[in-house]
Amino acid sequence: MFGFFIANNEQVTHTFKFNTEIPEWGIATVVAVMLVWIYFCYKREVGCQSVLARGFLGLLRLAVLLILLVILCEPVWEETRSEVKKSNLLFLLDSSVSMNTKDRYPDEKEQQKLVTAITKAGSTKEINQSTRVEIIQNIVNGSKRLKELKDECNVHFFKFDTALSKLSLPPDWKVIEAEGKKTDIYGHIKKAIDSMQGRTTTAVYVFTDGQHNTGHLSSQEVGEFAYQKEIPIYTVGVGSTLKKKDIILTAVEAPEMALKDDNVPFEVEVKHVGYQGETVSIYLKWGEITLAEKSMTLGPEETRQRIIIPHTFQNPGDYNITVHVVEQPYEANTDNNIRQHNIRIIEEKLRVLYLEGPPRWEYRYLRNALIRDRTITANTWLFSADSRFPQDKSIDAPVISGFPSEEEIAEYHCIIIGDVGLEHLDPDRQKLLTDYVKEQGGGLVFISGERHNPTEYWGSDLAPLLPIFVNSANELTPPFATPYGISLTAEGKTHSIMRLLSENETNTQLWENQRVGLPPYYWYYPVDKVKPGATILALNRETRSKLFTTQFYGRGKTFFSAIDSTWRWRYIHGDRYFYRFWGQVIRHISKGILLGKGRQYYLRVDNSQYVVGDMVNITLKVVDNRKNEEIDEEEWLVYYSAPGSGRKEKKLKKNPSEAGTFQGSLVVSEVGNYKIWFKTPEDKEISVLFNVEAPLAESGKSELNDSDLKKLSQKTKGKYLKIYDLESSLVDLEPIKETIPIQVRSQSILDKNDWVMWLLLLVLTIYTLEWVLRKAFRLL
Repeated sequence: MFGFFIANNEQVTHTFKFNTEIPEWGIATVVAVMLVWIYFCYKREVGCQSVLARGFLGLLRLAVLLILLVILCEPVWEETRSEVKKSNLLFLLDSSVSMNTKDRYPDEKEQQKLVTAITKAGSTKEINQSTRVEIIQNIVNGSKRLKELKDECNVHFFKFDTALSKLSLPPDWKVIEAEGKKTDIYGHIKKAIDSMQGRTTTAVYVFTDGQHNTGHLSSQEVGEFAYQKEIPIYTVGVGSTLKKKDIILTAVEAPEMALKDDNVPFEVEVKHVGYQGETVSIYLKWGEITLAEKSMTLGPEETRQRIIIPHTFQNPGDYNITVHVVEQPYEANTDNNIRQHNIRIIEEKLRVLYLEGPPRWEYRYLRNALIRDRTITANTWLFSADSRFPQDKSIDAPVISGFPSEEEIAEYHCIIIGDVGLEHLDPDRQKLLTDYVKEQGGGLVFISGERHNPTEYWGSDLAPLLPIFVNSANELTPPFATPYGISLTAEGKTHSIMRLLSENETNTQLWENQRVGLPPYYWYYPVDKVKPGATILALNRETRSKLFTTQFYGRGKTFFSAIDSTWRWRYIHGDRYFYRFWGQVIRHISKGILLGKGRQYYLRVDNSQYVVGDMVNITLKVVDNRKNEEIDEEEWLVYYSAPGSGRKEKKLKKNPSEAGTFQGSLVVSEVGNYKIWFKTPEDKEISVLFNVEAPLAESGKSELNDSDLKKLSQKTKGKYLKIYDLESSLVDLEPIKETIPIQVRSQSILDKNDWVMWLLLLVLTIYTLEWVLRKAFRLL
């Protein structure tokens, strides 16, 4: 076949073919039969011994037979006139929001290649400050080879995210906005190819980060589709394979109210992606004033870590506290590094009454601790003292004459009962104590003793106030010779009473490591069982008997200590931990009166930043400082507002495994700021805010995902490229010419007398030559 152009867009080709087409196996069979026949014909000839002569004669006979075979197949001379058209060259640009990512490139060689490619394209913007879509635009606009290909091909540019749309040709591009909420890479490749309506396509170039999160077609299906159409796909990976780095401050928990000069713990929860092993600083701020700072070493990704940041407020008032995790290099989102918490600091001294039987060592040192504490106004009453003994008290405390009356008892936030016999606590006084806790919200502390507390109280009106069950079979024993240690429960490790040090690990070591921690004790009241709803804070490390237990009772709280030798903690450590422990016990059980009849509410979501389609988990914890019973409500109604819509309702269901906790979830579908809130009975609004972004591909992932892109290119016989390899790929590209037949003319060679005459003459000549040679070789 050969051809030539007769016009700019036309081509004429001439082809020799046969009308009667014989399959290849048929031709091979005929030729094989001819060869066998000729071989045996000349093998029987004995007149000529020359193998060369007989072989040449056989070829002459074969030539005659082949000419006859050609004639039988009806040779045709075909002329085809065709229109020549340019093929299509497609470029598809990912315009989803993940293409707005500004990547970091730790590989210096890769970074340098990108810088070189962008510089050649005429851009002066730093690579780390350029978004992916900006890099694509710069390199494509600066391509010299692309300008040449516009003359050789029909070049088409598309952008795609949730939809496919056509773009003008560069450099007439406007700024491409990467704002698509989802990315259908493979479905839009097929749509772009189909839009060519079967016309020849030289290649398809796809610029993307490989994050495919919608559509029903897979890379394998589209690869097979393009392969069948013989269209190579060149996937151009844009971006870095490094994960998006982020630190998220997920929660801040602290009391809504505290006393002036209290050491208030702010419990901060943090998780991260991409900063494992890094140390970050966390600040506690009030306006521009830094109140406290702590460092945290980040553990495994997506692990929630907690740290306590304590601060002492020296002035009463309302404080809006900001907790801030310092931004880190290459952090993708810094809006989720900040949370706020409102706290009220009140200037009110705690009124404490300590009732004791004998003047045991626990009484002597605890009495001193209470009197010396500037935040407490304490009275003590030693029942074993005679009437002339001056009962100890704080300087500013009033003088009392014994067990308080109904009016006097209401003045106290907390009452401590030591080893006091029931002869000093008659039924009327027991009823006063019960009403004081149950109705007024007072706090009551029991410190066990070797004589009366709590054995005598079981069966009296004081029994319901104890958070433990008293086993009547337990006999009070003298101090043991063997030292015992303390083991914190899971609840105790995080409870405010037991937090003597701010760091979880060092606090646990202080309680449990006898070598470097608190000294041992030699006597305890054995407790096997606690009441439903009570919280066990610490156990005897050897026997697992319950040591410290607290519970709600009515509007107030009670606390039980099974040991009477916490004064021993003063050995080596001084008053520090002994004073701190009892100060925290008193503050904890005094909240019922300090907070009045109100509840504390903690409303939170599990994150501060989401993407469209995410599920937001909502948790509401209601702490009722008035009741021993669980929160009555089975569900809790909250409201939320989404961008572009009004108020909506959401019911949170009670979590039966966690007292006072209500949980629910909602799926966010719009981009913007959300608010969840409710009003308390006191008309106080409790709210939480969070932000929703358009989804980054693959559920928030924006790193380059090149595995499927490479498979797609390999399947279609294209190539996987990095963006800086684009120019060299276009230089190597050879555009295909599309030819469309316009007119075809066929002419049988046998219809021409001249051709027939020459073929017959050729046959006659060959036969004559064979006859002459056979004569010469004496084969006739």
